[in-house]
Amino acid sequence: MKFPKAVLFDLDDTLVTHNEALERALASVYPNYPELAAAYDLQSLVGTWKESLRRDYKNLPGDKLSEQQRRIERIRKIWRPVKSDLSDAFCLNVAAEYLQVYEENWSLHNDVQAMLSDFAGVRMGVITDGYVTQQNQKLRQLGVARHFEIVLTSEEAGVAKPASLIFHLACQKLGVEPADAAYVGDLLETDALGAKNAGMDGIWLNRKDECDDRSSRVRTINSLVKLNTLFV
Repeated sequence: MKFPKAVLFDLDDTLVTHNEALERALASVYPNYPELAAAYDLQSLVGTWKESLRRDYKNLPGDKLSEQQRRIERIRKIWRPVKSDLSDAFCLNVAAEYLQVYEENWSLHNDVQAMLSDFAGVRMGVITDGYVTQQNQKLRQLGVARHFEIVLTSEEAGVAKPASLIFHLACQKLGVEPADAAYVGDLLETDALGAKNAGMDGIWLNRKDECDDRSSRVRTINSLVKLNTLFV
């Protein structure tokens, strides 16, 4: 199969180690707030935080909250079982503690640089659920922003994955038809199947070799270094 005219990628947990950075940040913050122990152990706090982020990113296109206000509301919801009526200042202080460690722990997955070398000269982009500022900051901080012609976030697009519109908007920005583009992501339904339903070559990056019957509908790799073998 020939190389597509463009290859697009998910960002968090496809290119960037989001989950690892999140877990390290919460492990750093948790001991500073002993009242949380009444409602959460660290593992349950991590799960609650991740679920809050997933909801926020899905709701992001439809709400009018700023990134800062969304963080305030997240802290209030998480603290609600143990303490109510938190001030904005308290919430922003917790968010700042978390963000400092989270950002310090961003890194590229260890298969990204080799993939970027393999795809030198191929047009590439990113489609990601999240905030414009933070998602672009990740690529700049990790020194790979220059590789991607476009970065389209759900905040900018006004719609989140797996809606076909966000994939189509990204292809329009690159000036390619969906049938001439591939999309790679770590989530089967949101990324690979979402892209396939939008008319793209949806590729599931299944690093953990998980089993899912739906995977037969898309092509699957367990490392980005194997991506180029799909187009030989």
